[in-house]
Amino acid sequence: MSLIVALLLVSVVFLIAMVILIVTAAASVMGREQPLKQYEPTCGGCHYIVKDLEARTCEICGAEFTNVGINMPPAQMLSTNAAIWAAFRQVSLVPISIWTAIVGFIAVLVIVPVGERFWPFSSHLESRIDIRPKSGGWDTLSISGVHDRHARGRMQQDYPTSLKKEIQLELKTPTGRSTLTADFLKPTLTYTDPAGNTITKIVVPTSGYIADFMRAAGIHTKQAAHESPYISELFTKATETPEPSPEDGSTPTDTSSSDSPLDVYNINITGGHWQQATSLAGVGAPAVGGLWLVGVVAIFIKQHGRRRTMRERLLNPPTNDVDWQPPEEPFVAPNETGPASSPEPRLAPKADPGKGPNNSKAA
Repeated sequence: MSLIVALLLVSVVFLIAMVILIVTAAASVMGREQPLKQYEPTCGGCHYIVKDLEARTCEICGAEFTNVGINMPPAQMLSTNAAIWAAFRQVSLVPISIWTAIVGFIAVLVIVPVGERFWPFSSHLESRIDIRPKSGGWDTLSISGVHDRHARGRMQQDYPTSLKKEIQLELKTPTGRSTLTADFLKPTLTYTDPAGNTITKIVVPTSGYIADFMRAAGIHTKQAAHESPYISELFTKATETPEPSPEDGSTPTDTSSSDSPLDVYNINITGGHWQQATSLAGVGAPAVGGLWLVGVVAIFIKQHGRRRTMRERLLNPPTNDVDWQPPEEPFVAPNETGPASSPEPRLAPKADPGKGPNNSKAA
């Protein structure tokens, strides 16, 4: 559960960072931020204010803007900090936003499969169950269990590897104390009788061998055969993960059926839940954060020149002043309509082909 919560926290942090960076980057790219305040543009020839920027010529001097240009005045002076932030938004914000999104997806695509399939989990369970017979014949029987398990990833927790699974019985009778130790993995069964004799068997402990142990401790054969199956069931309970405790916080003390010859008066089971030897979130979060930081530093270093150029342009915006003089026109006196025109040449009259020179004189 702690791994899931940690992964959710990391995912939420990256999601918030991605949203903030992407929205800010989109606002910068799409020009949705408040524009910088500017003064009136002027003509590059006469320096009068240009009211219609779509016009082709200046209404004052008549010059074509394609020749003289329009002087866009410098924007309102920015502070150094404002220029640095503006340069960062325009140059580095989009790459950092994209890198943040990439790192977030890498974190999800890598950490989740690692936790599901490869990350080591361990479980340690200790238990103690105390019982006594309802009909007498012996005093008490204490069952102590230890169960250590190992799993690679959460997928293997349903069929883990047992590293240690042992049960110890301590039987108190009026004549003395006997102990039985069972190792379920080897498997071996070792017990001592009241006389101190040690008996070892390479078997899995079953109700039949528990009955032999009870008979060796001096319990009547019939009683041992009747009670051993119920004791064998408690073996399994002593090595299993306990059920959730009641809502009132009390510990169940008697889970035996009404026809059981045994009285279970104490059950104490601790552990048994899966834990990480090393927190995946504790390793993954710094690794992902370090990867993100390395990428951000690389972007900052690579784009340092572009940000500096942009910052200088914002602090010292260029102007488009053009030295231009109107073309000289010929001088025109106040009472003249224009310069004197040259006289037009007169053409000689053409001769009539029907009349010769003599005919003209005769006429």
